[in-house]
This record gives sequence, structure tokens and C-alpha cells, in this order.
Amino acid sequence: MDDFEPIEEHKDFEAMGDFESKNDFSPQNDFSSQDDFQSKSFGEDFGENFEGQNDNFEPKKSVDDEENNESDEDIEKFKKFTMFVFVGIVLILAGVCYLAFFGARQTEEKTEVVVERKQPTGRLSELKVIPNRSAIKANERFRFNISRDVMFTGQLDEVLLAFKIPEDVPYRQKVDSIKVTPTPEKFEHRPEGTFAVIRLTKPRGKIRVSIDGYAKVQTYTAAVAQKFGKNIDGKLSAEEKERYTSPERNIESNDKAIKAVSAEYVTRATNDLDTVKNIFDFVVETIKYNYLDVGKHKGAIGAIRSKRGVCTEFADLMVALCRSKGIPARVVYGFDIPFVDMQRLSNNGHAWVEAYTPEYGWVTFDSTNKVSKSILKQAKELGITPYELLSYAFQNRIYLIVDTNEIEMSYKGDGDISSNNLQIKFGKS
Repeated sequence: MDDFEPIEEHKDFEAMGDFESKNDFSPQNDFSSQDDFQSKSFGEDFGENFEGQNDNFEPKKSVDDEENNESDEDIEKFKKFTMFVFVGIVLILAGVCYLAFFGARQTEEKTEVVVERKQPTGRLSELKVIPNRSAIKANERFRFNISRDVMFTGQLDEVLLAFKIPEDVPYRQKVDSIKVTPTPEKFEHRPEGTFAVIRLTKPRGKIRVSIDGYAKVQTYTAAVAQKFGKNIDGKLSAEEKERYTSPERNIESNDKAIKAVSAEYVTRATNDLDTVKNIFDFVVETIKYNYLDVGKHKGAIGAIRSKRGVCTEFADLMVALCRSKGIPARVVYGFDIPFVDMQRLSNNGHAWVEAYTPEYGWVTFDSTNKVSKSILKQAKELGITPYELLSYAFQNRIYLIVDTNEIEMSYKGDGDISSNNLQIKFGKS
């Protein structure tokens, strides 16, 4: 979408002093040895004392004695030479064995099987799965309202609230006409997003904080990316690559369990995009959606151990497996726009995945599914991959990107702050 324009950058917020902070966060880590050898010289002193009448008399050795001495010396030299050759051969053989065993083992550990991902079967119609018919289409302007209740108890003198607002994301969404209630003192631009900062004096009881605005969105799926046929996001910096391939809270990509699962159950494909699809398939086939896990934030390890979860577990596990393969990936938060109804009450929004490939940039994957087990079983029998199935069943799914689940609350005085009842409403513009 070439008509997208970035949101204006605002002045930095100067934090008040003497505030106590509280965060209400809901979803979204020679031996060396040296032998010292000392050489000693061994020798024998041979001498004979003769007593005779002539002091200058020196006994003369016979020819046989001289030949015997020379023969003994030759034998000693031969023994030393033989021992030297023997030790050398032993050392060479030991080195060859070391290289053959440990070298082969290291090569085996570093070598990963690479296969070509199978192509779609084209048999989706046999499953009779109805594709998502969202009331709002991609690139269609719509209005939204995001609200939440904030409760104040005790005798609070002053409160600062800071929460994220939706903003432009190149090729994904364009936002306009933002209005925040109560009126913010300022908008603070940070690397992680734009925050509305509201100052309240002596708040009591409950107030409703709301964000109204309009947006156009589209989902940058693998199919869309391949139509673009280029990397729309540019090359990652060394710092970005390090950040999105490293472990973090709830994304334990360096954990032994995650590495073992990655090595045994997730096949690396001939390209990163297909490898991510293989990861997608594994997550969908392994994790069962369970409403009871809402708000538990079990992370990738919790997801793989319990084999159940909600969108956060699906997303955390998929990102962790991507990173274990060296593919940059991240969890994205916001709201998936409903299929039919234009209003939704939610307490945690939605979480999905973006994986980076050098060919296409950050591509969207939403492995969270509520498709019945029977449909997944039928699809498997027909040779249809989970990615193929869900890409078809939810082909028109679109998202509003904004992490409103994180709200920062600072205050002066005696009391407490809490928030709940997060709501999102969508409507035609």
C-alpha cells in the first residue's frame, strides 16, 4: 500500500519524580595438560686399575673386545630406533582414530536433514471447510473502538497512565483520526510503539479509557508475500537478527526440550519459508486449543509439556522453534477482526507470529486454530497439511496490530490501581 504514511513522531515524555510504578501486563529467557619430560644422560665409566712394575703400562684391548663393543652399541641404537618408530606409529594411529570418531560425530551433530516440502494437494474442497468470510475486507477502511476500565482505590493524589495506541505499519495497516479519552497530556514515541500518557488528579472509583479511530489493514501472509516477490521490509541489522533469534521470557529457544523437539520433529526445508510452514504444521498438530489456559502465559516450554494452550502458547512455541532453527521470529499482539459479528468482548486480545525470511521480510503466520480434530484428521488422510488447511479456512483473516494489553500505571499517594474489561468494537466506516 503505497499510500501509507507514518504517524508523526512526538516529543519525549518527561517522567514525574517520586512516582511508584505498577505494570499490568497480560500477554502478549582448558582443560590442558602438559607433561614435563626431563632427559637424563646415562653413562658408564669403565676403567681397570692395574698394579704392575711399570706405571706407564696400559693394557691393550683385543680385536674381539672392540668388535663386541661395537656390536653392543649397534644393537642399542637399533632398539632405540625401533622404539621411536613404534611410538610414532602409535601416536599417528591414535590421532587418526580421534579424527575419525570425534570428527565424524561433530559432523553428524551439525548436519541437519533438509527436504523439499510437499506441494498442496488441491483436495481442500473434499473437506467442505467454509473459508472465513469476514465482514471487513482487506484494505477496506473501518472504524474501531478499544476501551478498558481502570479502578482506583484509596486516597491517590495523582496518577499517570500510559498505554499503546494503534499506528501505521508499512504494508500492513494505516491508521487515522485517533482520539483518546480522557485527553492525553502527551503522546510519547518509543522504539516499541507510541504511547498515550494521561495524567489524573485525585482519581476515585472507575474511569473508562478508550481509543477511537479508523484503519485499513491487510495480512502479509506467505501467499501475499510471494505475489510481492520481494523483501518489503529490508535487511535485518546485526542487532535485530541477534534479538529475534535469541531466547527470551516465554520463548525458551535454547532449552534442551525445545532443541530436542526441533531436531526430532521439525524438518528443515530447502528454504526458510517452507521450514516455517513445517514448524506451523507441527504446532497445529501438537497443541490443542483450551479456553481454560487463558491468561496463564505458560510459554513455549509449558506449551510443549502440556500440549495445550491458547493463542499465546501457540505463538510462543512457534517462535521458539523458529529461533531454534536460526530463523528470526517474533510474537505480534492485537486483535483479529471477527468473521461475522462486528462487536467483541475480550480480556486478552490475540497473539500471532511473524517470521523473517531474506526473500520476503516479516511474514504473518497464525497457528492458533479452533478447527475440530475430525477435520484435521480428514485433512491428514487426504495429504493436506495443516498450513494448507488453515490458510484456506482463514484465508481472509485480518488483524489490527496494537498491544493494548500492556498499560503502565504510576501514582502518588496511598491506594491502588487495577484494570480489566478490555473491549474491542469494529464497524463499517
